[in-house]
Amino acid sequence: MKFVKVIEHNGKIYNIGDEIEVVFDNGVTANGKITGFDTYGFLESGMADGITFGKYCVPFTDIKEIRKLASDENINFAVAVLADVAECAKQEDAPIYKGDAEDDYYVRLSDVNNSINKYLIN
Repeated sequence: MKFVKVIEHNGKIYNIGDEIEVVFDNGVTANGKITGFDTYGFLESGMADGITFGKYCVPFTDIKEIRKLASDENINFAVAVLADVAECAKQEDAPIYKGDAEDDYYVRLSDVNNSINKYLIN
């Protein structure tokens, strides 16, 4: 099991690697990829929790809004296609075994193309 540090903002979960758009409390908008959750230094008040993305490192208190640049529709599409491809791989008749357990599956390129087209055409 892998543990990943995440942040929650307005009911959405964000983690390192997410492409985001941020609106600061002064109205400025910036885009970038989350590269870390850090502390941001203030000379007067010490350190505050912050986020590093793109070329910015800012405190959470300065962030008014965060949104992922990938839409839920894109994520749902990707999940559906990958599930379909995984099912095709399981149905192939020549899995690789390690001991008694199936270790790897193969899938044909035509199955991948069919899975993608199945969800694009709907």
